[in-house]
Amino acid sequence: MKKKVIATLVFLTLFVALVATLLLRPAQQEMLGLEPATTILMPTQADCDARGKSCVATLGHYRLNMKIEETVKTLQPFSLSIEADGWHPQQLAVYFSMAGMEMGLNRFRLQQTGNLWQGQAMLPLCTQQRNDWLATVFVTHDGERYRAEFGFSTQ
Repeated sequence: MKKKVIATLVFLTLFVALVATLLLRPAQQEMLGLEPATTILMPTQADCDARGKSCVATLGHYRLNMKIEETVKTLQPFSLSIEADGWHPQQLAVYFSMAGMEMGLNRFRLQQTGNLWQGQAMLPLCTQQRNDWLATVFVTHDGERYRAEFGFSTQ
């Protein structure tokens, strides 16, 4: 009887893990920029902290100009805006992460007004008390997916 209970618990645990993996897989792939298979990287300004000032990513005549509110604190909403010059993206989303640290899925879609995309985001608390964040912007334009990475810090 005891072996049947243990076997059932092991089976249920494996089943739940498999279902969770299948359900989370598309979100993880999109978060990592793996959907679709090709993403075109847009070079950004070196050493530009997007908090409180504009940072630019440029590829040919496509340009993204990102600005994050000057006062950014974890667990508090903050504003951000991205201006798309030279093109008209169909979709734009921002993912927040830290290099070498799993911070969960922190994805925010911005609302479009002309060539300006705006919205609010909120960052989780880092248990290591780090403040070096990376805002990865994914842009969909004419069936292609572009990516630009902007660094910034929190207070």
